[in-house]
Amino acid sequence: MYPNVDFDSHTYISSLREPFPVSQTLVLQITNPGAEDLPLRNDTGQASFPLKPAETAQPIDGVTLFYLVFPLGDQESDFTTEERFEQMTVTLPNTLNYQRVGKNTIVLFPTSTFSLEQTDLLEILFGNVISMGPGEKMVCIDVFCLDGKTKTNLGRRALYRTAHPLSIGAFQLDRACEKSAFRDHLRFSYAVYGASLSLLTPGDTALSAQYPEEGGTLSVETTIYQPTFYGINAFQGEQMINAALECPLQKASIQSFLGTYTVNQDGTRDVTLKILVENTRHAYLSKIGRIPVTPGQACTTVLRNQSPDLTYTLAVENEEGLIRREVTWQS
Repeated sequence: MYPNVDFDSHTYISSLREPFPVSQTLVLQITNPGAEDLPLRNDTGQASFPLKPAETAQPIDGVTLFYLVFPLGDQESDFTTEERFEQMTVTLPNTLNYQRVGKNTIVLFPTSTFSLEQTDLLEILFGNVISMGPGEKMVCIDVFCLDGKTKTNLGRRALYRTAHPLSIGAFQLDRACEKSAFRDHLRFSYAVYGASLSLLTPGDTALSAQYPEEGGTLSVETTIYQPTFYGINAFQGEQMINAALECPLQKASIQSFLGTYTVNQDGTRDVTLKILVENTRHAYLSKIGRIPVTPGQACTTVLRNQSPDLTYTLAVENEEGLIRREVTWQS
């Protein structure tokens, strides 16, 4: 029996809300705090065994087996899901080996027979640990020891989940939006971790509760009406952090607004308007409404069967109001 073998567990990181996709490493340590050295046996020297799940496991003569049984599922008390448990990696010292048994169990055993001294420390690293539950919760794993003809329940070991440190990993304006004008749509890329709530300001737009893939970002859009400092405020409990970006506003202008026409037999006119604007993607044409334009590029609009008495006004918008220009007719 091994009542003095202790599995010391360490804290690991999870999310407050959604699955946190950044891989974390959980460390378990096997120590011997007892008064005597303890033999850990693998007299066979085998690297694998026909092992059964913990409920039906039977001792193997000459082999010391440690069963670690993890609670799996999507509840707060679960370690992770079955799918993510399968993706978890295990790194051991050269004195230990392991096997997966069933959907939720990892079995540790020595590579050969040796004595576990009081000063020994055997670390087991579980990599690519992705927790499904909220932070600040405790998860318990069951530990069994099978040695010789004996199966000993070593009890439960607590793993303490903690929320990912609150951080803003990215916040930038997409390059296509860097030269923005009145009423333009802005698109921001961002990555916020460990937040119970995060907001885009001004406007206090709630950001997605999803966490981006490792190294990736999410996006949010808004509309700009004046030179503005946009920011992210991220909260976790009483803690708050922020990040800010200055977004200046370019002044829209009309560079040219020219028109030609041909007269139809019924007296109506087919009108061609050539428009050149700067620093805006939005223009307003009388009798028509908003038309799409590209800053610095000539835009041609053709209007069929127009009244011979009609004239046309083009307008672009700034925060101070509209700039208007009537069409200049060319022969």
